[in-house]
Parts: sequence; C-alpha cells; structure tokens
Amino acid sequence: MRRAVLWILTFTFLITGLAAHPHVFIEHTVEIQVNDSGVHALKLRWVFDEMFSSMLIQDFDTNKNKKIDPSENPVVKKNGFDNLLEYHYFVFMKMGGKSFYPSRAGDFQASIANNRLVYSFTVPVTLKTGGFPAKAELVIKDPSNYADLTLIKGNPVTVLNTGSLKISHRVVDNRAQFRRTGEGYPEIMLIELRK
Repeated sequence: MRRAVLWILTFTFLITGLAAHPHVFIEHTVEIQVNDSGVHALKLRWVFDEMFSSMLIQDFDTNKNKKIDPSENPVVKKNGFDNLLEYHYFVFMKMGGKSFYPSRAGDFQASIANNRLVYSFTVPVTLKTGGFPAKAELVIKDPSNYADLTLIKGNPVTVLNTGSLKISHRVVDNRAQFRRTGEGYPEIMLIELRK
C-alpha cells in the first residue's frame, strides 16, 4: 500500500507540469450517453499499460487473487483515482462555444484484465446543447502529457441513446501532427446531435 501511495503521489506530482513526455500509457473507450436533452454522460474505460498496472496491482490486490475485490475497490478509488478530479479526469468538451470540464465522476470500478489495471467510470455532462442541431468536440487528454491516453483500436466510441435524437460521431486522428508539433490534440471526437 505504501508503494501505491508513493506511485500516486509521483503521478500527481509529475502531472503538474514537470513531465515532458508520457510515463503512463492508457488505452481507452468512450460511451456517449444521450437522451432527449442531449449528451448527459460519458462512460469511460481506461486500460493502463503493463508496467504501471503491475506496480498498482501488486499494492492494491492485497489478497493476490488477480482481481480487484469489492473491499479493494474503495482503496483504489481513494488512492489512485480521486486525485484526478483536479485534472477533470482528463475530459474536455466544447459545445456551442461553451467549455465543459467535469466536476465529479461516479460508478467507479477498478478491475484487472489480462494483467492490466482497468478503470471504468461515468462522468455526468452538464453542458446544455442550446438547441438542435448541436455540434460538440470531445477530447480525452492529459494536458501535462505525463499520461498518454489513446483510443483503443476497433470501435472505441459507442453511443447509448435512450431518447429520440439522432447522433453521429467520428474521430479525427491528429496524432502524427501532435507528435511532430506538440500542438492541438492527438484525437478529437466530433459529435453531432439532430432532432
């Protein structure tokens, strides 16, 4: 446990701007949750790289059964997730000229899959659409570049639509330009909502 706290403190310390290149690699998915009012939540799933995972699993999987048990999940949340609120969970969204930075997350669940630590959580979206059609940009990125968040290959962005709105989305891949210039965002999810 002591080592996990040290890793999280190091992660938090370096994320404040001392890092010039990524030290933690996260592959992620996004489920865009939509109702008749627009986007109301984002369900995120992060899969950490093997090295970072192995260190945290060693400390958080206290009974060494290769899974995060219900008694271990609150410890992971407190020591390895709650501090990310300060960074808005690396979520940045813009719609209608207004920016959205999450102020809370729910449904946190840590797990282990293929020896990698996985975080699943939901971020409520309070950004109002201001009418339809509406366009939004969504970016999942650590602005300090300590953690490199990349959409998984395949089908990384899905939609759960419980309303009658029509939604389309696409991912703009700017990774090559971002690596070359360090400007902009490596991946941008463009979302369009219509009645």
